[in-house]
Amino acid sequence: DYARRVVENSKAFCDEFLKLGYKVVTGGTENHVFLLDLSEFEFTGKDLQDKLDANHITLNKNCIPNDKRSPMQTSGVRIGTAPMTTRGYDEEDFREVARKIDNIIKRMLEEN
Repeated sequence: DYARRVVENSKAFCDEFLKLGYKVVTGGTENHVFLLDLSEFEFTGKDLQDKLDANHITLNKNCIPNDKRSPMQTSGVRIGTAPMTTRGYDEEDFREVARKIDNIIKRMLEEN
């Protein structure tokens, strides 16, 4: 039951990013993680990781296939759902977090 919820939450999270216009490396997810492609943005995966850390949201910078940025900067972020599922988050909670991350990204773009 727990593993099923983790995957359902991951799909809801990923689908919300797709609806918001973001690129997901595999076009979706069938498991507990997915990789956002930030290659079209001026900021890096590390920049987003740091900004989200400051807003109490944890994810990891991650290289994407054929990444032009270094592994220390990256053009992507890897997002997993197990920890938040363990804390009781459901699909709607994950959609809300995706929208919060989207708002933070929009603020980052305005700052540049």
